[in-house]
Amino acid sequence: MSLITTIEDEIKEAMKTRDAREAWTRFRLIVNALKGSEKELQRPPLRGRELQVLQRERKKRVEATDAFRAGGREEQAAAEERELAILKEFMARAALRR
Repeated sequence: MSLITTIEDEIKEAMKTRDAREAWTRFRLIVNALKGSEKELQRPPLRGRELQVLQRERKKRVEATDAFRAGGREEQAAAEERELAILKEFMARAALRR
């Protein structure tokens, strides 16, 4: 089962528990990144590639957090940090799947 399928299943589960907003916010960035990679490769990413995609997204979030903080935009920096925490969780899962 691909990581995308696993995440989509978790979204469905969260929606059943009426936690739809949390589910969408939590998983959208990961699904979008993985699907973008899938589209770029024109096939589902291999397990090792999934982790690379998540690492690339992690780097983007770290850079965005630093830029927002440097610009005095703490609220946006905090939002990026929340997404970073979610990415780290799924990076651990992807690493275990290797």
